[in-house]
Amino acid sequence: MDLMIKHKHTYSQHYNQHLQNFKFRKKQFFKYFFGLPFLRPEEVNECFAEDLMTIQPNDKQIQLFCDYILSTYISADAIFPPNIWSEFAATNVRTTNSCESYHLRLNLRFYSPHLNIFNFVDELLEV
Repeated sequence: MDLMIKHKHTYSQHYNQHLQNFKFRKKQFFKYFFGLPFLRPEEVNECFAEDLMTIQPNDKQIQLFCDYILSTYISADAIFPPNIWSEFAATNVRTTNSCESYHLRLNLRFYSPHLNIFNFVDELLEV
């Protein structure tokens, strides 16, 4: 009986370790994936094929996702090729969303959560 319990415990530890490893690989994959917009348009296809596809976790949903991304955004005959969405720039602003950029600049101007109305209006006019 003790051998059976020990075997189940060892299997459970192995399974949990495998699951944690898979989650880590999935997380790393998407971390690298979301960096694609910061590459030059001519580098996107090569990075996707040679770097991302080599670390792609063995998961059916991720495979379907990658097929969709490849056909819609990365391939030469894509609906939205990389030259449309790739934003390689040497600026400090690392967002492609203009609303987020505006919000960031606005937050940098206010040092206190409770400004008086005159300072608030002056800051808004400067933005």
